[in-house]
Amino acid sequence: DKIDLGKAYVEYAGFQYYNKDYKNAIPNYLFGLNLLDSLNYKGLGTMMARNFELSQSFGKLKDYKDAFKYLNKAFILQDSLNANKQDNLTLELEKKYQTQKKEQEIVLLKSQKANQRNVLIGVISLISLISLFFFFLFRNRQKTAKKLKELDKAKSNFFANISHEFRTPLTLISMPIQEALHDNSLTEKKRSQFEMAQRNSERLLSLVNQVLELSKIDSGDLKLQIQEGNILQLISGLSDSFSFSAKQNHITFKKNIDTQTHSSWFDKDAIEKIVVNLLSNAIKYTPRKGYVVCNASVKESKLYLEIKNSGVGLTKVELKAIFQRFYQTNEQNQGSGIGLSLVKELVELHKGHITVSSEPNKWTIFKVVLSIDKNDFSSKQIIKTPSDKGEVDIPIISSLNSEVDDEFSDNEKPILLIVEDNTDLITLIQQHFEASYNVLTAPNGDIGVKLALEHIPDLIISDIMMPVKDGIELTKTLKNNECTAHIPVILLTAKADIESHYEGVNTGADDYITKPFDNKLLDLKVKKLIKSRRKLQER
Repeated sequence: DKIDLGKAYVEYAGFQYYNKDYKNAIPNYLFGLNLLDSLNYKGLGTMMARNFELSQSFGKLKDYKDAFKYLNKAFILQDSLNANKQDNLTLELEKKYQTQKKEQEIVLLKSQKANQRNVLIGVISLISLISLFFFFLFRNRQKTAKKLKELDKAKSNFFANISHEFRTPLTLISMPIQEALHDNSLTEKKRSQFEMAQRNSERLLSLVNQVLELSKIDSGDLKLQIQEGNILQLISGLSDSFSFSAKQNHITFKKNIDTQTHSSWFDKDAIEKIVVNLLSNAIKYTPRKGYVVCNASVKESKLYLEIKNSGVGLTKVELKAIFQRFYQTNEQNQGSGIGLSLVKELVELHKGHITVSSEPNKWTIFKVVLSIDKNDFSSKQIIKTPSDKGEVDIPIISSLNSEVDDEFSDNEKPILLIVEDNTDLITLIQQHFEASYNVLTAPNGDIGVKLALEHIPDLIISDIMMPVKDGIELTKTLKNNECTAHIPVILLTAKADIESHYEGVNTGADDYITKPFDNKLLDLKVKKLIKSRRKLQER
């Protein structure tokens, strides 16, 4: 190998140099160094040291020119060696830096990965917690909604039962009062007392109905019963009924109502309650020699109703609270605080709104605007009468004022079956009819059916809400039996809503009377049905 040869010459020359054989060392140095140079030998340290020794050798032989030449070359090689060392050091440092940087990057990446993992775990945990929270919140709301629904249902049932429980005693109160008022021998004082009792029983019934209406609204059970009719004609008729009351209290009553307007779509019962409550409230708070004005008009399928009265008016505090349930303007004013609250609920249910304004010691005015457009109501709210539904016409009494014989002859006393679970009411009805009828009684529908099959009565008066078998089931059973299908049935009920009327009529009942009822009205209905049925049998 030539490099080894060159190194051998140089090493031998070095041996000669250290033995001070400068003269013989020089040619060996030159040959070896030139050979290594030609081969691009990279051993800069060796080349530098040997060039320095060669320079020293020339110096010892006093050849300073060549001594300087090779000394300079030695320095150049030393610079190159230093540069290489510097480069190597730089490369080493760069390598260490890059290695450290990569290690740091790896650590950082690991840290970022760990952080990302931790964040991901945190996010998943947070989402899980939020999901769990909303799950429990949703479930609790479902439970709460279910409980509220059950509570509303229980409340509605409670008020329905309360209504029934109130109506039956009210019937027991009003029937004897009506009997007494028919006695022409009553003194003026006694008649006045009985009339006062009758008015207050009617007022109590009105309060019961209002509480029941509010309960139905709260529970969502009160549904609009929209029918076509002349709403202004209805309002005009209702306002006329207050003229006498206004006159008695020395109040000027005026109405501005155009009854020639085309037909409208509205809930008759709701409109009646709105108008009656507002007018009765106006008259109640109007002083003697004051005035009440009722304005009603229809524009662009909306009813505009204004009821204004003179009087003490309302304060700002009273104006804000006037529609709150059970609110009373002051302790001296009698009232339940239900009427205006019910009016507001009914107006809003009828797609409308009500406002009130007042000037103290001058006047108060209530303004109602509500929709009477058929398109504003759902198909479920538009009701159909039984005849609209294609059902058989029930011969409900339509001409009670037509001539009816006062009494049946003793030989043809009709058999009257009374089915009622309240012993006081059954006794009262029995006493009322026993002079002109052969009266049978039953405490529930089951016994009522047995008595009807046994005696085939001319007419049955039955309560609806009864134990064992109610009035609806009794009617269905009798109307589906050939032996008893012809017997007229009058149902008594505490439920005053129209759907309950339809339910009773759809079972085949011939008439439907709401408690408390008028004795004379019940008399006429019973006589009319029996006479009509006997005429049919004679044909």
